Amino acid sequence: PNADEQEIIRAAQLAGVHDMVLSLPDGYETLIGSGGHNLSSGQKQKIALARCLYKVPKVLLLDEPNSHLDAMGEAHLTRLIEAMRKHKVTSVIVSHRSSILKVANKCAVIRGGEMISFGPTQEIIKSQATSNAPENSVPHVIPVNNHTQS
Repeated sequence: PNADEQEIIRAAQLAGVHDMVLSLPDGYETLIGSGGHNLSSGQKQKIALARCLYKVPKVLLLDEPNSHLDAMGEAHLTRLIEAMRKHKVTSVIVSHRSSILKVANKCAVIRGGEMISFGPTQEIIKSQATSNAPENSVPHVIPVNNHTQS
């Protein structure tokens, strides 16, 4: 209830949902969910991202942030993560979709609950391509977009 309206709008703009929110029946006052307006999975994901961006955090932890996004939404997410790095925000992203790796400067691969590799993203991608891992052993890839260049 005490949220800063300008910060809410800024976060929604960063997440790419401001125009969508304005198009809702009551704009930012629209009731969502049970008894209110229903959003698509992609819209829910973008709203959740906007909530994460409120007051610009130092660390952004995103779990499967691109799982329900179309190509345009994923491109926006990629640009956003790159912009956050410029604002000295470290992004940690848990994802099964490797397309998000292009914004990461470091990457960890977790298989069976154990970290099996960590390092510069391109090196990790190359090592995974030549890995002899069992076919049924799907790794969790955690791209890390540290705001530092190392």
